[in-house]
Amino acid sequence: MKHIRYLITTVSLMILSCCSFSFVSYPATLSPSTTFSYMEQEQTFLGNTQQYLEQKEYEKAFYSLMQHKDQLPYFFQNQLYEATLEKCKQQVLITANAYLHNQQPQQAYTLLSQYLPYFTHDAMMQQLYDDAKYQTEKMQWQLYTGPIHHLSLKCLISNPTLALNSNNPYANTFFENHLTPYEFNHILMSLYDNNYILVDIYECFSVVNNTVERKDLYIPEHKKPLLLTIEDVSYSKEQKNKGMVDRLLLDRKKQLATYTTKKSIQDRVSYEDEFAPLLESFMQSHPDFSHNGARAILGLTGENGILGYRTQKTNANSRYDIKKALEVVTKLKNLGYHFASMGYSHTSITTMSELERNKDLYLWQEEVSKIVGKTPIYLLPNEKTPIPSEVTQSLTQYGYTFLIGNYGQDHTLCPRIFIGGKQLVDQAPYLAEYFDCTKVYDSTARDQQNASLPSSFYTSAYYKSHVTTVA
Repeated sequence: MKHIRYLITTVSLMILSCCSFSFVSYPATLSPSTTFSYMEQEQTFLGNTQQYLEQKEYEKAFYSLMQHKDQLPYFFQNQLYEATLEKCKQQVLITANAYLHNQQPQQAYTLLSQYLPYFTHDAMMQQLYDDAKYQTEKMQWQLYTGPIHHLSLKCLISNPTLALNSNNPYANTFFENHLTPYEFNHILMSLYDNNYILVDIYECFSVVNNTVERKDLYIPEHKKPLLLTIEDVSYSKEQKNKGMVDRLLLDRKKQLATYTTKKSIQDRVSYEDEFAPLLESFMQSHPDFSHNGARAILGLTGENGILGYRTQKTNANSRYDIKKALEVVTKLKNLGYHFASMGYSHTSITTMSELERNKDLYLWQEEVSKIVGKTPIYLLPNEKTPIPSEVTQSLTQYGYTFLIGNYGQDHTLCPRIFIGGKQLVDQAPYLAEYFDCTKVYDSTARDQQNASLPSSFYTSAYYKSHVTTVA
């Protein structure tokens, strides 16, 4: 009977081998002796796998099957393969959870690292893997007691040739207050090389009894925590087609990109001309630049909409723009970005009357907060004067507890150092701990354009020591 069963199977396999069924893994031509050899090997490891399953040794069953799974015909592989995978997964999850419960994250991480490639679409195993990895890395972190660094910049000038041209009415503004993509990329690389690491503001500070207090911050040894803020991410109508992108958007794959109308059709969607896609690209190649997935803080006004969408109520099509903006907002928040208020009108809140101040705060809450959600972060205006107590009181009433000022406003939370073209030119010594301005400065874009450069440029130390030397 045994030989008859082998003979029937051999004939069946030979018939199948003449057909083009891709799920049969035996060679196209088999002699009877070769076929018997294949079947004997197959019966051996199938028997071993089944025996391991019955003995509840699921990891052994898994590896037994993995060693020979490419040799299995489809009708064997599908049933046994799926059963073994499921049993093994359950065992691995139980073991990994036990390791984590017993404060042994490294063992859990090692175990899950071995099996995750076989369960790439399993959300539960992925989550457990992420937890184990986080706890393993955390064991190597050190309590940081030094200063929290904070750099701030505006949206980039995506087209320096257009933005810095002398015929552009915003040329001076762009030169002094904005950076080019080249400069932004080089700043990120310099910060990384100098051991700065992005941190989340909510991991640095908390509110206790209506008072902001610094939290214990654990980060990798020798790293320096950095907050990064992008100011006024609105892309106003007045500056459209003047050298900046029109708006942020999600591409067909739901990835962050930019859109610029005046570009050729194939170039309108870009990933290389604004902070968000550039930062995400940098994160992909340098994931350790971010601590626990931290990203930037985005400062928003409201009267020109947000993120390039005309979401203000004065726009007749605001409902459509709000819907599109919300898609981008959701993506940014999921990635780890936070939003902050800069006031609805981007007017210095310290110069407003009480009535104007309350109106400005109310409009931001009504139009912007309903899209991005409530935020306790308020970016104070670019000035070094003390903030009057009545202003602080108004901000507190609207829920703003993280009042972030500028360098020199020591009474505010974590003052930010602003970086624009002007700072690269005349504040190189103050920025030296972060990056070398002479290496970051985009001389190709800035010095070779026909921009009406500010007079301060020609008297700056940078011009005297670098530009004139190059010339």
